[in-house]
Amino acid sequence: MTTSAGTDAEPGPISIDTAEFCRLLKEVDREPPRLSRDLEPDLIGIGLKHQILDALLVEPPDEDDFEPVLLERAAELGLTPGAARGVCSDILLEWRMAHASPIFMDWLRQEAAAPRGPRKRRREERDGEPSWRKRPERQFGLPPTDTN
Repeated sequence: MTTSAGTDAEPGPISIDTAEFCRLLKEVDREPPRLSRDLEPDLIGIGLKHQILDALLVEPPDEDDFEPVLLERAAELGLTPGAARGVCSDILLEWRMAHASPIFMDWLRQEAAAPRGPRKRRREERDGEPSWRKRPERQFGLPPTDTN
């Protein structure tokens, strides 16, 4: 950005409403993707994150006080220190990304507004079939088959 004096000026800091940020994170972190493994740890982590975000939403902190208030509210919940530290570091990372890039907040808003539905596996296509089933020549390392 160039000022009227012709010098480059740094853009100002991005202002973020802490209550909106917490609500958006809760909406985006709904459930883990379907995977072929035990999802209980993922669900526990999401539950802890929602508890901490709910504690912040009771009385949203000022933007400048977000980090210390986040840590205080997590401590007040009586969570195990390791779990609280891990979840708080995740929230702080997203808080810092939101300040570093306005695109991140736009993405959070879009994801929060997206309709809820079953999450697909990474390789599933829109029709629900895994992509590897559509290419039989790649299945199990077999050579391509002639379909003529």
